[in-house]
Amino acid sequence: MSGTKKICLLGASGSIGSSTLSLLKEYKERFKLVSISVHENIDKLYEIISEFSPDVAVVTGKKDVGNKIGNTRIYYNDFSPALEICDIVVAGIVGIAGLSPVIQALKLDKRVALANKESIVCGGKLLKQIKSGEIIPIDSEHASIFQCVSGRSDVEKVILTASGGPFLNRTRESLKDITVNEALNHPTWKMGGKISIDSSTMANKALEVLEAHFLFGGLPIEIIIHPESIVHGGAILRDGSFLVHGSYPDMRAPIAFGLSYPKLLPSVMKPPFPPPKVTFFELDLKRFPLPGIAKEIVNDPGLSLVFNSANEWAVSNFLSGKIKYLDIEESIFKALAHFEGVKYDSLDEVLDIDMNVRGWCECL
Repeated sequence: MSGTKKICLLGASGSIGSSTLSLLKEYKERFKLVSISVHENIDKLYEIISEFSPDVAVVTGKKDVGNKIGNTRIYYNDFSPALEICDIVVAGIVGIAGLSPVIQALKLDKRVALANKESIVCGGKLLKQIKSGEIIPIDSEHASIFQCVSGRSDVEKVILTASGGPFLNRTRESLKDITVNEALNHPTWKMGGKISIDSSTMANKALEVLEAHFLFGGLPIEIIIHPESIVHGGAILRDGSFLVHGSYPDMRAPIAFGLSYPKLLPSVMKPPFPPPKVTFFELDLKRFPLPGIAKEIVNDPGLSLVFNSANEWAVSNFLSGKIKYLDIEESIFKALAHFEGVKYDSLDEVLDIDMNVRGWCECL
């Protein structure tokens, strides 16, 4: 890719969106924001249009803002106009809602800078069938692994690091009455609500296991606790040596990688080097069982989908105060047992299963 690249930013009002917009301000000569999507954050929609003047905006929520804001054409629940005019799609929509536009983007032969791991977890079987386009991961862990394994045939295992979240040193007994604010208080990353809760339960790491299995050809996956969140991933090689990749916890670094790959952009971040003390230790799967469950279902697309659907339902209901913190894990365990053997072959079937899992969880 050469020249100024046209960017479509899906999920522009979220945390990935904010980091991407920050980058685009710094690299105006390299990238132009031509299209965006938001759900219901209309104030942010107006703010982005005022500053960047994209050609197209897609609104996926229920609010009607007319057909045009300034020179920006407005569409509702139709991603095609936004995807058709870009070179690179930044997929920052949270959850299974991001799957359909990712499929569309790949079929249009676009590069997808993928932060939405749920697209792979829920629809990886469908994505494998698409022979056009390319996926460049921009969540920090998979972007790091990608840079360690690309072009190599001597990788024995990939390494995923995990901060451990806000409850790393808490006993399970002490988690019974965890509040939403406690679970949202991540020690090293500033993230949106859903991913912050996922980090605290390690559901996020479970989803990353499923994503890594897809992206890196089914290589074995080792999860290491690394509280400082500086080393994000790596690879163990055939001869026993290893490669690791890191950066300070700032999502602009992996997003910049996805936009500029295979080249690297000059950094707008000036972190000190060397970093402070870094520590690593083994993940306790009895304390955090969800990543272990994910390893058991990596070859089962149906149960991977069920895992995500149950987790999305549970996180939403925890954030709204309807269930307890430990009910998040319990909902996932029960859904996986109930829906064992479920399969899908189309996007419609994926969405039907997702709806059925959520409906079943409502009856727990």
